[in-house]
Amino acid sequence: MLLRYAAGAFLILAGLFVPSQSLIELLRSWPGDPNLQHQLLVGASLFRAGLVVLGLIVVLLARSAIFRQVKPQESQSEAGNGKYPILLLTILVISFFLRMYKINQGLWLDEIGMCVKYLRLPFGEMLTTYDSENQHFLYTLMAHICRLIFGETGLALRLPAVLFGVGSLAALYLLAKEVTNKKESILATALLAFSYYHVWFSQNARGYTGLLFWTLLTSRFLMRGLRTRSPREWLWYAISVSLGIFTQFTLMFVVMGHFLICLKACFDVDKKQAKELFAGLWIGFGLGGVLTFQLFALTLPQFFSIIGMKGTVEAWESPLWTLLELVRGMRVSFSGSSVAIVALLVFITGLWSYRRTAPVLIALLVLPPVIGATVVVLMKHPLWPRFFFFTFGFAALVAIRGAYIWGRTASAFLKVSPRRTEQMGLAVCAGMILLSALSIPRAYLPKQDFVGARAFVEQHRTSGDAVVTVGRAAYPYLNFYKTDWPEMKTITDLTEIRSRSKRTWLIYMIPEDVRVVHPEIWAVIERDFKTITKFPSPLADGAIYVCRTDS
Repeated sequence: MLLRYAAGAFLILAGLFVPSQSLIELLRSWPGDPNLQHQLLVGASLFRAGLVVLGLIVVLLARSAIFRQVKPQESQSEAGNGKYPILLLTILVISFFLRMYKINQGLWLDEIGMCVKYLRLPFGEMLTTYDSENQHFLYTLMAHICRLIFGETGLALRLPAVLFGVGSLAALYLLAKEVTNKKESILATALLAFSYYHVWFSQNARGYTGLLFWTLLTSRFLMRGLRTRSPREWLWYAISVSLGIFTQFTLMFVVMGHFLICLKACFDVDKKQAKELFAGLWIGFGLGGVLTFQLFALTLPQFFSIIGMKGTVEAWESPLWTLLELVRGMRVSFSGSSVAIVALLVFITGLWSYRRTAPVLIALLVLPPVIGATVVVLMKHPLWPRFFFFTFGFAALVAIRGAYIWGRTASAFLKVSPRRTEQMGLAVCAGMILLSALSIPRAYLPKQDFVGARAFVEQHRTSGDAVVTVGRAAYPYLNFYKTDWPEMKTITDLTEIRSRSKRTWLIYMIPEDVRVVHPEIWAVIERDFKTITKFPSPLADGAIYVCRTDS
């Protein structure tokens, strides 16, 4: 207890007496931009205020008796069964190697942006920079450490995604035991482990597998906190929530959904139990909010200056576009439209079953994406399908339940023995996992083949040819690959280059983006340039186009 008092006092004194400018200078060199200077000073002041509040909380918790309460007895679902840990370990090991395969292939646009804009910064400057939504802080910090160890390689940038991806499988299994039996838990873990989407995101140097991991972990602490009323569960919930939002801000929508679930739980119990729940909520959401504020405090002014920035293509803001992209991904995952329709029917069956046995799982699946989609649409922000990746763990549980029910239903028509009925349910689940696994090889295709496009142009260009880039394709070639291919920002630039070149090669991506941002250049591309080759991408409109004009 004395140590807690000392820690609280230290935080309070540091917040009161450490000058804001000294705090910034401890982390980074003083910037020349007056606006950034002001933002950093405000952020440092917020950080100091947060230290004081956090110190007071530590002192109050040190005085509180809540952590000396007797922990309620665990449910029977925690009782061990030797084969399931072995099965889980086997799935995790296989999953790790599946996600390490071809880990070093070329980076795509967002990965390159993260590497150039953040990983190459000094540690303190990286920690105090938030100038785009591409900054996923905890992921960036982990990737920075990996880069120091392994160099600037695909392995270094993507290894945190692999670790978060494998960790999310373990988190799913632990969560699943709160709502179903271990058999379905291990099957759902296997379905997620051998899915195209999960492998793809586990090889994507962004914070989305981290978002999935923290979503599953916080949801487990939430359910255990509601069940056991244990303050320790709520304390772990608060810590996980803050780290999750620090990894990827979308977790805020998950927390909003959690809060609504907790409010309903408070109204469903008597006054004594409601009082215990409210005490847990103060720890989980109150402390979680303070910790999250503290992690973001230094960059909070920068955050509010860029949040809600619109995309260039209006279609990206449409929920219909997002839905169509999700359907496309489902077709890939289940190897065709017809199989995807069957999978959808199975999913609906699972939803109906969990509605009766564990409605909290349905709430966890539905509330956060509905809240998130509503907020994003109202902000007129692009509604990327990857925003919903955090729901995939819950979706896997629902799909397995549905498949299991369909298997047992089929056995009833065949009038087989009870043992055969169980085997039929397992067989349908195994078939779904196998169909999902068949799509995994597509996850290893290049996300955006900038390397292939560069090699093609270098191989086919001749003396006197010029090579130029337009739009988003310019950033990787200029800033990461360090080519001498200039970016065409105006029609004058393009005309001048063409006037002194025998042939002009032009590389672009996302045609609609080029059409909106550079309409004059797009008109010339359509009129004078011929598409020589196209490097496809699993990303929506992510293909790279190589064009040429001989005039």
